[in-house]
Amino acid sequence: MEIPVRTDARIYKLASHLATELNHHLFDTLYHALALMEHATLVTANHHYFKKSNNRKEICMLAAFDAGA
Repeated sequence: MEIPVRTDARIYKLASHLATELNHHLFDTLYHALALMEHATLVTANHHYFKKSNNRKEICMLAAFDAGA
C-alpha cells in the first residue's frame, strides 16, 4: 500500500502555530493542520485535543462522525 506523504512547509508552520496556541504537542496538530489545509475533517478519538480545538473547523469526535454525510 502506498500512502501519500505531504511535506509542504505550510502544513508544518500551521501545525506549529496550533501547537503553540493550544499548548499541545505537535503530533496531533500535524493531522489537524493537514485537515485544515485540505478542507477535510480530522476525525479524532482524542477528547483532550478536541476540547482544546473544538472552536475550529475541520474536526469532530469519532463518536459523532457520520460516515454517510
